[in-house]
Amino acid sequence: MKPRTSLKHIPILGSLFVLLLSSGSALHAQTAAALCTPSDYKIVSLAIIAIQCDEDVSHLVGEAQLLDPASGPGKPVVSSIPVAPYKGASQWLTIDLGAGSPPVPGGPLQLGKKYTLAVSLHPPGLPSPPGTPPFTSQIETNSTVAVAPAIALSSKSKFEFVSHFAYKAGPGSLCTLQVEDFTGRTQTIKAHDCRVPAPVADPTRVTVTDLHRIASSPEDLGSFILTLDNANKDTQQIPVGVTNLEDFTGKPVKLDSKSQLVPERAPASKDASNYYVNFNYAAGKGAKPGWVLDGKVAPILGKLYHGYQISPSAFADVGQNQVGSLKYTDIIDFGGSLVHMYRPSNFLQGFLVSPGITYETDQEFDRHNLLATPDFRYNFVGLYNPRQRRSLNKFSRELEIAEGNKILWTRANSRPAFFGYVLDFHTGFELGGALKDTVVKASSGKATLPLSSYNIARIVPQVHGLLELGRFSIDATGYARYLTTVENTVLEHPDHTLSLKRLHGWNGYSVITGSWAFDPAGHFAFTVSYKDGFAPPKFNRVNTVQSGITLKY
Repeated sequence: MKPRTSLKHIPILGSLFVLLLSSGSALHAQTAAALCTPSDYKIVSLAIIAIQCDEDVSHLVGEAQLLDPASGPGKPVVSSIPVAPYKGASQWLTIDLGAGSPPVPGGPLQLGKKYTLAVSLHPPGLPSPPGTPPFTSQIETNSTVAVAPAIALSSKSKFEFVSHFAYKAGPGSLCTLQVEDFTGRTQTIKAHDCRVPAPVADPTRVTVTDLHRIASSPEDLGSFILTLDNANKDTQQIPVGVTNLEDFTGKPVKLDSKSQLVPERAPASKDASNYYVNFNYAAGKGAKPGWVLDGKVAPILGKLYHGYQISPSAFADVGQNQVGSLKYTDIIDFGGSLVHMYRPSNFLQGFLVSPGITYETDQEFDRHNLLATPDFRYNFVGLYNPRQRRSLNKFSRELEIAEGNKILWTRANSRPAFFGYVLDFHTGFELGGALKDTVVKASSGKATLPLSSYNIARIVPQVHGLLELGRFSIDATGYARYLTTVENTVLEHPDHTLSLKRLHGWNGYSVITGSWAFDPAGHFAFTVSYKDGFAPPKFNRVNTVQSGITLKY
């Protein structure tokens, strides 16, 4: 009899794992050489600005200059401006304009103008690293607010009104939204659950040292959230104002005329969904009804922590009975992961690092595998263009042309892109082992068979592709899983007898899913899936076509 497990590949796999982690760290170091890549900003008062970086800047301080492009280059309005990390928000910096040179206690900013901030960063007590130029951030003191869909449910929709200006006050829990249609007719809509997460009641008394007491993260500054019942919401309406909503200057906010009250589109695929349910049901002559449930729950928890997003997860592909070719892979996974996106270069535009942990079992709970599951996703230039992104780019181009020709242009004039596509690549690992010996029982009869514990060290290359054509889409994922150690599994034969099988080497698995969306947002769809291959923990052969209804958010 062969040895129960083989450990000779574990050092090699460990070396590969460390190498990949090291390369991820090197990419981080390469990105950190820029110190800060500005991505957003918040104006708290005429003297205080917060700037968001793609990188973790919680360990850096610096100095800045405020430049007015209208005054010409080399003539700062204020220089020697102190820059400090935002307490509790690792990707944000605070800029104390009033404490610069010359000092302007009330703040040097003037409404309606555009400025440039040139910022030099360095560790506390040390000069800036040699050869590191200051980064620049364009600041516009315009309080125009954009409207973004936050959550769109079947009975209500939640919207966020996002501004670069902090809000001074909100209208209360019940508020009134002013809207107009594309003919210019105005009306009011009652909204509820209205709130400003971080109001700045008196901007003249706010200092950078106590700013974190107002907002745990600057993302809450300039955020106003309300909820509309779908029965009261017309998707062709444009928001023009919210009664009693004021920015930090005390003026009513102005809503972006390009905004429109449309629910957020559903995620393009299962992989991009936070909540996914696919239900299939079948019945046949002389057989019990059979069903298959393929589901995913992976909510995003809280805000970024040192650039990482925390997400617990639960996955299941389970069923009951078998009718004809209706089969299921019998997977249940519980776990969680941290997610962080690096942007190494113009060619590799996204490098998504997702270290995680997973408890892997099946519907009968006779497998107990505990695994470390790091995953690395590569997004190359030009390969991420789903319909939603292409539609936004298309509208932006059309709007620019319309404005150049002085033509009124809104989203109602722009048709969404018909075609979209995504292609990404992964390198994953599943490292750990079975926690204990178990006994496997046949689904029918009295047959049982002991299943000894074993080590697990799998390399999991993965390719994912998506093609969108209007409401129709095809999503395909292929896993080329390589088992570097011998794993044990129990197979059940048609006569319900059991046999032990020892697995090693390649065990591929693929899923191709075609979907037709019932609703324009794509949350509900009729799907047909083809599944083929061997999936853990059982590695039973699956070769089947399933059809059913899918819900995704």
